Amino acid sequence: MEIRVTGQNIEKALKLLKRETEKEGLFRELKKRRFYEKPSVKKKNKQREAAKKRAKAARFKNQYGRSRPGGNRPAVGRPAAGRPTGNRPATARPAAGRPAARPAASSSASAGPAN
Repeated sequence: MEIRVTGQNIEKALKLLKRETEKEGLFRELKKRRFYEKPSVKKKNKQREAAKKRAKAARFKNQYGRSRPGGNRPAVGRPAAGRPTGNRPATARPAAGRPAARPAASSSASAGPAN
C-alpha cells in the first residue's frame, strides 16, 4: 500500500491512508489478533461469520430476486455463456487438433502393395 503526499497536503494523505486500511481490513485483523483465541472459539467465530454472510445473501436475494449484485449479467470484460466471441459468425467448427473429415477412398486405390 502506498499513499503519496502531494503539495504538502498531509491531512488528505492521512484520510486516504485511513480509508485504505479500513478497506483492506487491517485494523479489524489487528484487533482480532490482539489476544490469543482458542481453536474452539475461532471455529465458533468463523461459523458465526458464515451465518451472517448467508443471512445477508438471503436478504439480498429476497429483496432483489437475485443472488448477487449484477444478477445474471456476465462479469465485465467476459462474454456471456454460449455467445460467440470476436467478429467471426457462430458456425460449427471441427474439434481443435483434428483434421476435417475426408471422403472415403475407393477400394482400388487402397489395394495394397503391388507384387
